[in-house]
Amino acid sequence: MAQLDIAQIESKLETTKENVAYISEITDKVVSTYTKSLDSLMQEIYKNVVQNDNASNDDLEKYFLKLTNTLYFMGEKLERLGLHDDVSKAQFREAYNNAYLDAQTSLSAQGKPTVAMLTISAENGSVNETVVNAIYARSYKTFKFKVDSGFEMVKTLSKIISRRMSEDKLADTPNVFGGLEAATDDEGVF
Repeated sequence: MAQLDIAQIESKLETTKENVAYISEITDKVVSTYTKSLDSLMQEIYKNVVQNDNASNDDLEKYFLKLTNTLYFMGEKLERLGLHDDVSKAQFREAYNNAYLDAQTSLSAQGKPTVAMLTISAENGSVNETVVNAIYARSYKTFKFKVDSGFEMVKTLSKIISRRMSEDKLADTPNVFGGLEAATDDEGVF
């Protein structure tokens, strides 16, 4: 087995860590520009409903309406971010193809280039476009996850409201059996 170069491995790990931090920071900024209102509302719901075991019916209904309305407007924003993802993917492909063709032209002077040589040149020539596309793709996935989670919260709020309404209706329903809980077998009920 080959000797490991610990210093080089640690250097590569540090470089990767720095690149991930940079890309994550940009991705977080992109996502937060689109989801600021949704994030704020979900934090408010968490504080006032999730952490509060005694949230009022009025609060539940208010958050149900606010969240449903906010999600409506998130749909358009999600599609806009998806468009950025699509455009950045097209730009990546264009840069990759141009770099591939340029490599084919420049390497042909040295003989017939291999597919591997052309692929490496194309990948190296489109690194920045690859990163931009990765940022938009990750941003889109994160945004979509938040919207999906918002819809799950709407379903949860709806179930809680329905359950409470059923409990209230049941509590308001008079006992039509006239004291069935006090009846015995001797009275001919059972």
